[in-house]
Amino acid sequence: MDKIRDILGKARVIAVVGASLDECSPSFTITKYLIARGSGVYPVNPKYAGEEISGVKFLASLSDIKEKIDIIDVFRRSEAIPGMVDDFIAARPGVVWFQLEIYAPDSFKVLEENGIEVIHDRCIYKELMEC
Repeated sequence: MDKIRDILGKARVIAVVGASLDECSPSFTITKYLIARGSGVYPVNPKYAGEEISGVKFLASLSDIKEKIDIIDVFRRSEAIPGMVDDFIAARPGVVWFQLEIYAPDSFKVLEENGIEVIHDRCIYKELMEC
C-alpha cells in the first residue's frame, strides 16, 4: 500500500488509455476525477480524438503526448493488451496501471522486463480516495 501511495503521490502526468465520453463508463468518471484533482491528464482514445472531456482534448495515441508520462492508466479489455504492449514500452512510463479485471500476465511480464512497473486489478480512483 505504501508503494502505491508513493506512486500516486509523485505522479504528475497520467495518460488514460481507453478514456470514454460515455457517462456510464467508469473511464469517463475516473478521467473527470483525475482532471478535477489537478493532475496533468491526457485522455487517449482514437475514437474521440479532438473531442474534449472537462476541457481536455482526447488524443489519438500515447505518441501524441510530448512529456514524460508517470502513469498509463488502462481501461481496455484483457484481450486487447498484448497488441498495446509496444506502445506502452515506447511511451516509457514509470508505471502501467491496469484497472480492475484486466488480466494479461504475459504482457505484464514483458513490461516488467522492460523496466516498467505494473499494477493490475486495482482501481486508481479507489486508491486515490484512500491516500
